[in-house]
Amino acid sequence: MSVMVKLARKYGKSSKSKSGLILLAIILSTCLITTIVTFAVSIREMNLNNVIDSYGKAEARFTNVNEKQIGMLKHHIQLEEAGVFSNVADVTDTNNYSLSLLYADEEGADLLSLKVVEGIFPQKDNEIAVLPSVLERFELPVELGHNITMEYSIGNGDSYNGKFKVVGILKENNMMALNKTGLGLISENFMNKIDPQLVHKDIALKLKDDSDVYNKILKMSMDLEIADENISFNEMLLNEKRKNITNMIPFAILGLMVIIATIIVIYNIYYISVVERIQQIGMLSSLGTSPKQLRKMIIYEGIISSMKGIPLGILLGYLISNILVPMIPLSNNIEMVFPLYIILIAAGVSLFTIRLALVKPSKIASKISPIEALRYSQVSTTGKKTTKKIKHTRLGAVGKMAYLNLWRNKKRTIMTMLSLTMSGILFITFSSIFNSMRIDNLTSNYVAGDFDIVNTDSGKDNIDDMNNIIEQVMEMKDVKNIVKTRHKIVTMEYDSEKMDEHKEQYGNYDGTVNCDVYGYEDVTLKKLADNILDGNLDLDKLNQGKYVIYSGDKDEDNYHTGDKVLFNVNKGDDTNFAEEFTVLAITDILPISNNRHSIGPTWIAHEKIVKKYLGENNYKKISVNVNENSEEEVKTELDALLANYDDVEVAEYKSLFDEYNRQKNSMKFIGMVLVFVIGLIGLLNLINTMITSILTRKKELGMLQAIGLSDKQLNTMLQVEGMYYSLISGVFASIFGIRIAKVCFEVFSKEATYAKWQSPIKEIILMLVVLIIIQYILTYFITKKLNKESIIDRIIRV
Repeated sequence: MSVMVKLARKYGKSSKSKSGLILLAIILSTCLITTIVTFAVSIREMNLNNVIDSYGKAEARFTNVNEKQIGMLKHHIQLEEAGVFSNVADVTDTNNYSLSLLYADEEGADLLSLKVVEGIFPQKDNEIAVLPSVLERFELPVELGHNITMEYSIGNGDSYNGKFKVVGILKENNMMALNKTGLGLISENFMNKIDPQLVHKDIALKLKDDSDVYNKILKMSMDLEIADENISFNEMLLNEKRKNITNMIPFAILGLMVIIATIIVIYNIYYISVVERIQQIGMLSSLGTSPKQLRKMIIYEGIISSMKGIPLGILLGYLISNILVPMIPLSNNIEMVFPLYIILIAAGVSLFTIRLALVKPSKIASKISPIEALRYSQVSTTGKKTTKKIKHTRLGAVGKMAYLNLWRNKKRTIMTMLSLTMSGILFITFSSIFNSMRIDNLTSNYVAGDFDIVNTDSGKDNIDDMNNIIEQVMEMKDVKNIVKTRHKIVTMEYDSEKMDEHKEQYGNYDGTVNCDVYGYEDVTLKKLADNILDGNLDLDKLNQGKYVIYSGDKDEDNYHTGDKVLFNVNKGDDTNFAEEFTVLAITDILPISNNRHSIGPTWIAHEKIVKKYLGENNYKKISVNVNENSEEEVKTELDALLANYDDVEVAEYKSLFDEYNRQKNSMKFIGMVLVFVIGLIGLLNLINTMITSILTRKKELGMLQAIGLSDKQLNTMLQVEGMYYSLISGVFASIFGIRIAKVCFEVFSKEATYAKWQSPIKEIILMLVVLIIIQYILTYFITKKLNKESIIDRIIRV
């Protein structure tokens, strides 16, 4: 073991308070880095798994392939996996429910995310494995052994009746359930009974290396002579993988803040430590220790602390992540993912941070000469000397002395204030964002009334049902009024260049695209008043004429007020008609956040106009407003009423509000835990600064008391000195915190249109009060320890 390592260890043992502060700072920073990386990885894995569950894990598919092509792809050197599947038949008697009978080999089922969670894969020609939603659609319990009779059609249009035994339950596909589609997995024996000319085999492909997917797949298709129209890409999966990088940016920013805060703290502690030991280091230098050895000694001190602190920090980060990750309020349940590389990242970043923080202190130590060490006093004597005139204050000489002491070591003071200011800025920013989340606005975006009755029939053929529901709801004694919404899908010509990103997903583009037209009543349209970007919200024109409002990105689609747009409308009997509308205004929101069904532009009109000119007689949504304190009674009546109708769902404002509020509180708790830990790192800096500042001045303070400074005056001076740290840091945190919070709010509110800025005055006051209380308690205990020594002992201290 080298002499420098021994010296580093001995100093660590002799200065337990500083070693403890450094160790704690390393533990907290490593804990935060571990937690942040675990959050990022867990959310990334959840999003990726959700896409895979809905769309499969194959990056691409070739359709209508032959046996030779299948054989070559199964053994292709660039492919990790290739699986065959075939849409063998379609069930025809499912009442607006699309059900396909699919065959897939073992690899195909894996790539399509068709996992049997109960039972077995079908083997016999009359066996089938189905999604739970399929059994529910046939009004059967989700269990094995059912016999299902279906009418299905094959490639030539011929229909057959078949009886299938359920031998397997597949993992539910939420996207299929939402879109009222489903599938049944049938056996190879069943497929082989059908004329091979009527069965087209497809193959799903997963590359070993998913970089440059498009070029690799296209090259593969050219080699195998597969036509372009038989190539499709899993755009949802590929987009999610691309989004992973963008989604990591907030976590990277937060991690950078932790690194900066840690560098400041560790740098400050070691800087003060080196300054304190200038005479000791000078003596080592006079005994022949080289600058390189002195540098190594300081670095070894950091490495020794790291060897203890990093493993403890990783362990603490793991435990905290295990608690907090499941609390992240997302639409899907999230589980903590903690692969080995998280440990490597956390350890590597922490070591890098500590090493970076030690660069300057180690250089300072290496440049200390024996002569400089003997002449050293902790007051800087370099540079131009100036005399500062301090204005008289109520605190008099004590206040002046406290202020002068604060700036005796400017670098130490600034670094301490900077770490406290960063923590304050984070607290103000997080608080402002959370306070701006108007849960009432968010809930109203989805449930416009106390209850919303939603028509889930994709064909909207249940006009009589919806009219009957309206009549019966209006007869309920506690219902004040109802507000109706219509929805119509039309087609219109659209710029083909803007469709490039959708081509693979939706097939070849023919110059037209589906668009949503939402029809609202006056009370709903008025919600757009504060969000009109161009034009005017003229309700009279919307009520009486063929006017629409464009909802979307104004610059992307390049629509302007006064433009004419032509909607092509399908009457439902394979005939079409066209209607021309004028763009009245531009907005970037929908007054009620309906699900956008189409990829084309979204339009808003009056519900009367949607019925009159676009032929939509049915309603998409009925918002029900009730008398105060009557929600429970009305909910009971609505549940009883809607039990008699299919394809109708009810959403309750209060339950959704409570859920969003719970999610907000969970997010706020997680955010504040992270801010609290970062704040602790800043607090360690303050503790170190105050302890060092007071205890290294024992002799000076003893001399002041010897010439007449009372204990009360001494306590006041030290308390005022501490208050300067708190108040100056608090003021800077408030000024910069509000500005940064406003910038963050502007970015946040572009997506979260329900947000409304709320000035964080209460949080600023709370922050200042907490800083002052912490400072008071800290100074009280330090001075209490100081006063235990007699004045004589402090004066003769060497």
